[in-house]
Amino acid sequence: MFKNEKPAYGPAEVRTFAEQAKHVACANFAFAAELDGQKPPDACDKGGPGPAKTKKELLLYLRLNGIIPPASRENPPALRGTY
Repeated sequence: MFKNEKPAYGPAEVRTFAEQAKHVACANFAFAAELDGQKPPDACDKGGPGPAKTKKELLLYLRLNGIIPPASRENPPALRGTY
């Protein structure tokens, strides 16, 4: 609950950061499955089928397809140019 207050609309529960990360990851898997004509994972609205709760488990769940963001790689690429 968010300060024990019921909002005027929407759910009273607030997702933790970990639950939100799982929700986004599961949604990405669901979108990709739909594009491939496959069935999306079950319960994406509840965090998906994975039991990941710790930071390490969540990182593995987001990287199931083997893609690691450049900034998280062992030797990240050097920045080029200025913004």
